Parts: sequence; C-alpha cells; structure tokens
Amino acid sequence: MNGLLAVGIGGFIGAILRYGISEWMNTDTFPYGTLAINIFGSIMMGLLMMLLSREYISHEVGLLFCTGMIGSFTTMSAFSFETMNMWNQSQLQGILYAMVNMIICPIGAFLGWKIGTFMM
Repeated sequence: MNGLLAVGIGGFIGAILRYGISEWMNTDTFPYGTLAINIFGSIMMGLLMMLLSREYISHEVGLLFCTGMIGSFTTMSAFSFETMNMWNQSQLQGILYAMVNMIICPIGAFLGWKIGTFMM
C-alpha cells in the first residue's frame, strides 16, 4: 500500500473517531473526551511503536495506524485551546488539566509499550 494512502485512510478514521468521542464526552465544564482520547491514543501509540520496533507490524501498517489514525485521533491543538479556555475560567483548573495530560499521556505510552512487550 502506498504510504500516502495509508496515512490518509488512517487520518480519515482517526478524525471521525475523535469528533464522535469529543461530541459524546465533552461537557461545558470539562473536556473529558479530549483527555480520554489523548490517554487512549498514547497507550495505543506505545503499543504500536513497540510492535513496529520488533517488526511485528509492517512500516505501512505503522503509517496507517500511528501516523494516520492516532495522529489525527489525538490532538495537541484541541488540548491547547481547552487549556486556554480553562485558564480563563480558573487558572488552577487550567494548570491541573495541562498537568494531567502531560503526566498521564506519557505514562500511557509507556504502559502501551509494556503491554506490547508482555503480549509478545
């Protein structure tokens, strides 16, 4: 499969999933959907990168799922905008939201890597 096509198909799927989950979970008071998406996406990225590093999945599958799907599923821009909005309402809430994302998501990627290692 062409790498560009793989990224495009994955991006299409990830963007639709992100939109649907954000619409379903986000509230006026807290962007639960974005937080859940970023945590889950981090776990999946860790798992897939471990599989890719051990050549359990091909480069094209990595492009489809990692670059395309997870790249469009997770989002730094929505996280940044939501953090700014929270900061304007409550500086403490904005700081806590940013810290949760910045701490939990890398832990999620690490856990995903470890899950993949354990599975193989």
